[in-house]
Amino acid sequence: MNHINIRAACIALAPMLLAGCVALPSPVNNLREASLDTVERYGASVSAYLANGGTEEGAIAKAQEAASYSLKDPDSAKFRNVRIVGYFNWKLICGEINAKNSYGAYVGYSRFVAGISAATIESKGSRYPEIDAAANAGLDVVCRRR
Repeated sequence: MNHINIRAACIALAPMLLAGCVALPSPVNNLREASLDTVERYGASVSAYLANGGTEEGAIAKAQEAASYSLKDPDSAKFRNVRIVGYFNWKLICGEINAKNSYGAYVGYSRFVAGISAATIESKGSRYPEIDAAANAGLDVVCRRR
């Protein structure tokens, strides 16, 4: 191999070697960022609702309705520890929800964070705890694990 071919090979390999040193976004990091963005949208919706004359009781009722919407049996939803919390300049609703599963049994309380028209219920029990942790990042930051 001559001197020019070695130099060309080194130039061609350099970007591949350097790519191993650069931190690329991972799906887990993307999920974490999405979770944090979601709670900011919830906060904007609750804060706007309250600023436009809505009451805290009304905001909580709307948040509970949003949280129960995605359940198998929304009418079975039971809530506890529901409260309005401050997060930066926003207000959000945090609490715990329990509902019946497909077999008609209550599954136990899970934490949730909500806005006026949408909610995120805690992700837990999957085979991938790092995915659960990333999905719960916004919930954990706003509602502070108790």
